[in-house]
Amino acid sequence: MKQHRRKDNKLLMQLLLAVPAILLLLMVLISYKMDAPDVYNSSLRKKEIPVLQSLPENHLFNAGNKEQLDALPGVGEVIALRIIESRNNEGLFHFPEDLMSVKGIGDKKYADIMKAIGSMTDLSN
Repeated sequence: MKQHRRKDNKLLMQLLLAVPAILLLLMVLISYKMDAPDVYNSSLRKKEIPVLQSLPENHLFNAGNKEQLDALPGVGEVIALRIIESRNNEGLFHFPEDLMSVKGIGDKKYADIMKAIGSMTDLSN
Protein backbone atom coordinates (compact mmCIF):
# COMPACT_ATOMS: atom_id res chain seq x y z
CA MET A 1 0.00 0.00 0.00
CA LYS A 2 2.83 2.37 0.89
CA GLN A 3 4.58 1.56 -2.37
CA HIS A 4 1.39 2.32 -4.30
CA ARG A 5 1.18 5.75 -2.59
CA ARG A 6 4.78 6.50 -3.54
CA LYS A 7 3.98 5.80 -7.20
CA ASP A 8 0.91 8.05 -6.98
CA ASN A 9 2.94 10.79 -5.31
CA LYS A 10 5.68 10.49 -7.93
CA LEU A 11 3.13 10.75 -10.73
CA LEU A 12 1.51 13.75 -9.04
CA MET A 13 4.89 15.49 -8.71
CA GLN A 14 5.64 14.88 -12.40
CA LEU A 15 2.29 16.35 -13.37
CA LEU A 16 2.80 19.36 -11.14
CA LEU A 17 6.21 19.97 -12.71
CA ALA A 18 4.79 19.56 -16.23
CA VAL A 19 1.96 22.09 -15.77
CA PRO A 20 4.23 25.18 -15.61
CA ALA A 21 6.17 23.97 -18.64
CA ILE A 22 2.94 23.51 -20.60
CA LEU A 23 1.68 26.94 -19.54
CA LEU A 24 4.98 28.53 -20.57
CA LEU A 25 4.80 26.81 -23.96
CA LEU A 26 1.23 28.03 -24.47
CA MET A 27 2.23 31.59 -23.57
CA VAL A 28 5.08 31.49 -26.09
CA LEU A 29 2.82 30.13 -28.81
CA ILE A 30 0.13 32.72 -28.13
CA SER A 31 2.62 35.59 -28.15
CA TYR A 32 4.17 34.26 -31.37
CA LYS A 33 0.76 34.13 -33.02
CA MET A 34 0.06 37.69 -31.93
CA ASP A 35 3.35 38.88 -33.45
CA ALA A 36 2.94 36.93 -36.68
CA PRO A 37 1.57 38.85 -39.65
CA ASP A 38 -2.01 38.13 -40.53
CA VAL A 39 -1.54 36.88 -44.07
CA TYR A 40 -5.22 36.12 -44.55
CA ASN A 41 -6.44 39.67 -44.08
CA SER A 42 -3.35 41.77 -44.57
CA SER A 43 -1.82 43.49 -47.54
CA LEU A 44 0.76 40.69 -47.68
CA ARG A 45 -1.90 38.47 -49.19
CA LYS A 46 -2.96 41.15 -51.62
CA LYS A 47 0.48 41.58 -53.17
CA GLU A 48 0.51 41.47 -56.91
CA ILE A 49 0.75 37.84 -57.90
CA PRO A 50 0.90 37.23 -61.61
CA VAL A 51 -2.11 35.33 -62.85
CA LEU A 52 -1.32 32.96 -65.67
CA GLN A 53 -3.72 33.18 -68.55
CA SER A 54 -4.77 29.92 -70.11
CA LEU A 55 -4.15 29.58 -73.83
CA PRO A 56 -7.31 29.82 -75.92
CA GLU A 57 -8.38 26.83 -78.00
CA ASN A 58 -7.56 28.69 -81.21
CA HIS A 59 -3.98 29.47 -80.15
CA LEU A 60 -1.38 28.27 -82.62
CA PHE A 61 -0.16 25.61 -80.19
CA ASN A 62 -3.69 24.23 -79.75
CA ALA A 63 -5.08 24.56 -83.28
CA GLY A 64 -2.13 24.87 -85.64
CA ASN A 65 -1.73 22.28 -88.34
CA LYS A 66 1.54 20.62 -89.30
CA GLU A 67 2.45 23.28 -91.86
CA GLN A 68 1.75 26.20 -89.48
CA LEU A 69 3.77 24.61 -86.66
CA ASP A 70 6.56 23.62 -89.07
CA ALA A 71 6.95 27.31 -89.94
CA LEU A 72 8.00 28.15 -86.37
CA PRO A 73 11.74 28.66 -85.83
CA GLY A 74 13.49 25.43 -84.92
CA VAL A 75 10.34 23.38 -85.46
CA GLY A 76 10.54 20.98 -88.36
CA GLU A 77 8.10 18.37 -89.54
CA VAL A 78 9.05 15.89 -86.78
CA ILE A 79 8.58 18.34 -83.89
CA ALA A 80 5.40 19.71 -85.47
CA LEU A 81 4.01 16.17 -85.51
CA ARG A 82 5.12 15.69 -81.88
CA ILE A 83 3.26 18.88 -80.89
CA ILE A 84 0.11 17.61 -82.60
CA GLU A 85 0.53 14.15 -81.07
CA SER A 86 1.01 15.66 -77.59
CA ARG A 87 -2.05 17.84 -78.05
CA ASN A 88 -4.13 14.87 -79.18
CA ASN A 89 -2.93 12.55 -76.40
CA GLU A 90 -2.58 14.94 -73.46
CA GLY A 91 -5.18 17.56 -74.37
CA LEU A 92 -4.80 21.23 -75.20
CA PHE A 93 -1.84 23.26 -74.04
CA HIS A 94 -2.96 25.42 -71.12
CA PHE A 95 0.11 27.65 -70.89
CA PRO A 96 2.81 28.51 -73.43
CA GLU A 97 5.39 26.79 -71.21
CA ASP A 98 3.52 23.50 -71.68
CA LEU A 99 5.10 23.35 -75.13
CA MET A 100 8.39 22.45 -73.44
CA SER A 101 6.90 19.08 -72.47
CA VAL A 102 7.19 18.08 -76.12
CA LYS A 103 10.35 16.10 -76.82
CA GLY A 104 12.79 18.25 -78.75
CA ILE A 105 11.64 21.61 -77.38
CA GLY A 106 13.98 22.92 -74.72
CA ASP A 107 14.56 26.35 -73.23
CA LYS A 108 16.37 27.81 -76.25
CA LYS A 109 13.95 26.54 -78.88
CA TYR A 110 11.01 27.62 -76.73
CA ALA A 111 12.49 31.12 -76.40
CA ASP A 112 13.02 31.33 -80.15
CA ILE A 113 9.43 30.26 -80.82
CA MET A 114 8.05 32.77 -78.33
CA LYS A 115 10.10 35.60 -79.85
CA ALA A 116 8.73 34.75 -83.27
CA ILE A 117 5.04 34.51 -82.41
CA GLY A 118 4.53 36.28 -79.11
CA SER A 119 2.91 34.47 -76.22
CA MET A 120 -0.74 34.67 -77.35
CA THR A 121 -1.06 34.25 -81.09
CA ASP A 122 -4.56 33.49 -82.31
CA LEU A 123 -5.32 31.78 -85.59
CA SER A 124 -8.53 33.77 -85.76
CA ASN A 125 -6.70 36.95 -86.84
